[in-house]
Amino acid sequence: MPAPGPSFWSQFSDVAPFAPPQMVIGEHTQLLSANRWGEALNYGNTHWYAQAGYYGNTNGLSGATQFGATVDNGLDKGWQYTAAFAPANKPVSAGIVGNAGTIPLAGGGIDRYWATGAYIQADPSPHLPGAIAYYQIGYDGNPVETGVGARSTGYTAEVYMPFLSHWESNIGVRAEMTNDGMGTVVHTGEIDLGFRITKYIHADVEAGLANGATPVWSGYVWWTQPFGQW
Repeated sequence: MPAPGPSFWSQFSDVAPFAPPQMVIGEHTQLLSANRWGEALNYGNTHWYAQAGYYGNTNGLSGATQFGATVDNGLDKGWQYTAAFAPANKPVSAGIVGNAGTIPLAGGGIDRYWATGAYIQADPSPHLPGAIAYYQIGYDGNPVETGVGARSTGYTAEVYMPFLSHWESNIGVRAEMTNDGMGTVVHTGEIDLGFRITKYIHADVEAGLANGATPVWSGYVWWTQPFGQW
């Protein structure tokens, strides 16, 4: 299931995932936005939403039963949660998201870690573009088997706006930074253009930018054919 978190982690048109929740620290990622096997409780009303659960590995169907310590040795486990103010009649939502996990290290020992993020998102309006702002902090107690902890930080900022309504077009510009607390600081950016090719076929094209690197181009085509009325 999708891990607890803001909707733009899993329901957004950009090709590249958001960098801070996928930050690599030592021998693992933070897994804040990854689909994982587990159980969760949800609560929601017209103004608030909350979810909390306990999650295991990110493998596909082959990993569905790999949860016991004797079976999934070396796989991440942890608690994840989110709480958000998301009024149904307003185009703005804001919340917090986090996790606390443990992972066995390749050379022995266990890394215990946590991460917490805060976000705000505003949908586009007739006079203003949409915007996303996310900031994350984290701590890893033993990321590379030395017993020395690392404090990580990261942020995402994006603006996006629809245009050419007949083609359902949308353009977005994103800037991100990750600092794993171990001397690796990465600044990246993405420019995304989404549009409708025909009635039921959509596409997104992205230019990925990173400090000291040439742009990387990627994209996808999405078929959204309805098969009846519900």
